[in-house]
Amino acid sequence: MVSAPSQQAPKTFQGYAPAAEGGYMPMAPGSAAPPSRSRADILSSPRGPAPLAGGHAALPPAPIGMPSPQVVIDESSQCDGRYMRCSVKTLPATAQVASACKLPLGVICQPMALDADQDAPLDVVNFGSTGIVRCKKCRAYVNPFVAWVNNGRQWRCNVCGFSNDVPNSYFCQLDEQGRRRDREQRPELSKGSVELVAPGEYMVRPPQPPVYVFAIDVSAPSVASGLVDIACATINKSLDQLPGAPRTQVAIVTYDSSVHFYNLKASLKQPSMLTVPDLADLFVPLPDDLLVNLAESRDAVDMLLDALPAMHAGRGSPASCLGAALTAAYRVMGHVGGKLCVFQSQLPNCGEAALKNRENPRAYGTDGERMLLLAEQTRNGKATDALQPSWYETRAIEFSRLQIGVELFVAPTGAAYVDLATLALLPKITGGQLYYYPAFSRPKDAAKLEAELSRALTRPTGFEAVMRVRCTRGLRVSAFRGNYYVRGHDLLALPNCAPESVFALEIAHDAEAPLTAGAASVQASLLYTTSSGERRIRVHTLVLPTSPDVGVVAASADVDVVANLLAKAAVEVTLKGGLDAARSRLQQRCIDVVAACRHGRSSASVGGYGAPAVRGAQPQAPGGPAHPPKLPESLQLLPLYAMALLKSAAFRGGADVRADERTYTLQRLDGMALEQTRSFVYPRLFALHKLPAQTPGAFAFPPPLNLSAESVSSDGIYLLDDSLSLMIWVGGASDPKLCESMFLQDPGDGRVMLKPDPNNETPLSRARAVISELRKTRPPYLALEIIREGDPARQPVFFRHLVEDHASFPGGQYSYQEFMAHISRHA
Repeated sequence: MVSAPSQQAPKTFQGYAPAAEGGYMPMAPGSAAPPSRSRADILSSPRGPAPLAGGHAALPPAPIGMPSPQVVIDESSQCDGRYMRCSVKTLPATAQVASACKLPLGVICQPMALDADQDAPLDVVNFGSTGIVRCKKCRAYVNPFVAWVNNGRQWRCNVCGFSNDVPNSYFCQLDEQGRRRDREQRPELSKGSVELVAPGEYMVRPPQPPVYVFAIDVSAPSVASGLVDIACATINKSLDQLPGAPRTQVAIVTYDSSVHFYNLKASLKQPSMLTVPDLADLFVPLPDDLLVNLAESRDAVDMLLDALPAMHAGRGSPASCLGAALTAAYRVMGHVGGKLCVFQSQLPNCGEAALKNRENPRAYGTDGERMLLLAEQTRNGKATDALQPSWYETRAIEFSRLQIGVELFVAPTGAAYVDLATLALLPKITGGQLYYYPAFSRPKDAAKLEAELSRALTRPTGFEAVMRVRCTRGLRVSAFRGNYYVRGHDLLALPNCAPESVFALEIAHDAEAPLTAGAASVQASLLYTTSSGERRIRVHTLVLPTSPDVGVVAASADVDVVANLLAKAAVEVTLKGGLDAARSRLQQRCIDVVAACRHGRSSASVGGYGAPAVRGAQPQAPGGPAHPPKLPESLQLLPLYAMALLKSAAFRGGADVRADERTYTLQRLDGMALEQTRSFVYPRLFALHKLPAQTPGAFAFPPPLNLSAESVSSDGIYLLDDSLSLMIWVGGASDPKLCESMFLQDPGDGRVMLKPDPNNETPLSRARAVISELRKTRPPYLALEIIREGDPARQPVFFRHLVEDHASFPGGQYSYQEFMAHISRHA
């Protein structure tokens, strides 16, 4: 558990001892799968389908005449579904079955997902002199699903099957069921998620103190927009909550046409600025006094942050030498590593790694748009061969090697283009995050920037992290997705790992080693340094039954994970082949799954597939009735989700999505958690003018509406959540008294805003309660925009989210009924 020293430490288990349940047990005949949830239940849930106990359900019974190596898995020992969740709850037993079911096989892994929940910290296990118990062959860690043999003197690895000797100090007798008697006292043998204290051999160097370096663009546009002022004020407010006190170190670098360093030595009466104008031969003055201990130099840091906005207000330089600033930060913190927070307000336009404006509006909606979504291939400002990595990619790889993670805050003013496709390589490769504020202004974006920056600085963070995923023999991880750098063939380098760090793992069968045990294991292990300087190994183990039956596999699908994996695979296709290729891939994958399910039903491999279509009504094609796809209940929402993805800002065609916005959306989608992806794919729409009164002490979201213009009327007020922002649409015929009680107009810029919470039971308080609860479920801050009916600029943005209607842009030409008919015809 990564936590500040002031937080209560979790209980640590020392030394020798206890163990786990041995292997797998046959399932009782006639056991049934738990009931699936209806579409209404799913759409009414604010957090998506709740994971079953332990994250996974028992295997449904096999159809008559079909052999099935069914097993029972101790669900109480599974890792929490919020750490790892698979696209199916029953894995296909062979590559042939996997190919026949057409479903994407993979796991969404969020290794530090619950770190913000201090009420449920992971158990910390210290093996002491025994040493960490792990398989000598595949190096998997001991877990609740290993088998104990030879009277407890050996344990059989559930990943590779190798039999390992048990150290004498770790030995324990087995009970009559072949389980260790002390298993309940040993978290590593009774729980699917634990944290192990890493001994010295797991360290390349002693744990380093947490380091925070701030590189702030102080060019004229940045100062004028308020970016510098907001960033400095938020950093100052967050200093007391930075993890790792009293070891935390900080440094500040600013830049415009020159790079400015600041001597923050504690013995100085006030900080001093040192300017280096030579960008071609950048040097670091006073290298020993720039990175300082925060506790010792707190007065100097406070003084500098208070003075910075005014200090650069009159300079008036329009230039921004981001490349030189990154080189400066690299030299200041490279020997330690840490977190680098970069604030950029415009296209880098001078010095090393200056970029040119590549935006070409004529390319939007054509094959040429793909090039705008790829990083510019440059070195020292000169165009090079297309195979040559960009300067930013090379620098990001070097940052990763030195354990530097980048948090990039990009806030351009107006309609300025910043080549986000190139800049985004910095957080993507270093395990950081990208934050984007188009047309940045203080009134509109100050609250969002402050909330997101504060969260980025104060959240639990694992430093110097690496992650490896191991699978049962017969499976392999075929692809990774997210923000990381691959070191070796399967080791993810993560200079910083946070609760928001999400990785998608695609799993494939190994034809040379088929699954034979009736169950398969996936184990993710994250080695990292806590903010207090401890080296830890966080281990998550997930075990799933296998089946040779396509129908059983399909019936166990988790449609939210399936949609997440399809969306992230489409991001890769977009960058390699363009938007048309990505849309075709999404549509074809949906058709393939429906066809596989239809074939499975016709061959009697699955009974009961005749469930109604997603909306319960028979969709009608333009030329007459169409037969709805025959899908198991677990996949009823897949066609709806596929169609909604085609109409999202990530993949829809047309010229209304600019290159920077599309890049940001693709980047966010590539590293998005399940809960966010679900609302991004199919946003939630609430009628604010009909909100019921809340029960005291128990909040419940109102029922969401279908995303169709039929759900919206001019006499209503509606709230839409797409996981990236919130929009309130105010109908032109809505009740004037209700509008007056809820909204006010900013006298400065004329923006319409919600009134402050009156702290009593009113429509305004109920609306604010819904907004507050939505924001609690999102790590990024959900900014709120109010749109009036008839607004020619913003109303189309709202209505594009009504994905069940026909739309005119490529990828959106189908209404929901037309899409269902299309899928049915081609499946």
